[in-house]
This record gives sequence, C-alpha cells and structure tokens, in this order.
Amino acid sequence: QYTCDDGTCVPKEARCNLEANCPDQSDERDCKIVEIPKDYIKAAPPARRGTEPVRIKINVTILSIQPIDTVNMKLTIDLSVDLVWQDPRLSMKSINSAETRNVIQEGDKIWKPELLFQDVTGTEACITSHWQIFVAVKESEPNP
Repeated sequence: QYTCDDGTCVPKEARCNLEANCPDQSDERDCKIVEIPKDYIKAAPPARRGTEPVRIKINVTILSIQPIDTVNMKLTIDLSVDLVWQDPRLSMKSINSAETRNVIQEGDKIWKPELLFQDVTGTEACITSHWQIFVAVKESEPNP
C-alpha cells in the first residue's frame, strides 16, 4: 500500500501511474524515474565488473527495405534498434510495471553506448534521422 499525504491508502501500483488516486493527488508527486548523482560523468561508461566490459543487449528490427539502387550502390533500410544495459551509478525510483510509463526525461544526461553502422568496405553508413527514447525496465522489486 502507498500512504497518501492525507493518510488514506491506495494500492502501490497506483503510485505514479499518471492518474490521481489519492484525494490530495500526492500519489502523483515526485514521480521522477531516475536519480542522477551529482558526481555522475556522462562521458564515462558504467564501471566494469573486474575486467569485463559493460554488457549491452542489442535487438535490431528491420522495419522496411527500400528499393535497391544498384547504379549508385545504395541500400536504404529503416531499422528499430533497442539497446539494454545497466548503469549501477543511477538510482531508479517510481518504476512502474508498465514500461510505457517509465520514459526517462533526463535521457540526454546519462551515458549511452555509441552505435556505428559501417558497410562492408568499412565506410561509415549514412544515418539520415534517428530519435531516442530511454525507458527504465523493472527487473525486480525495490529494496525494503
């Protein structure tokens, strides 16, 4: 249960769900998803465990393939690329089981892996547009 500021209680799942469930609406206050420490260095990747680098899971979905231009040796592909990693320097708060409610607004302030797309000749591929959304994923229950 979550205790509202006025003393009433609502289910824990009602906290930070974009609906005012408490009569005083206190369940929707301070719903920041990630806490970034003051000494956080965005340019530095998360600390390694021993000699092992940060593990990054990658999922690439091909959304569409445009007609191939054989004369100019050009191939245009629309992709969705999902990267998943853990950064133990960050504290997650108000994580909801529904990932769509866990969009991190401070995504421009956290470290992220750099992606480089190259063709078979080693030339960097041209990326004409991209956008990023950072989402916190709930993998376990919070510590008591």
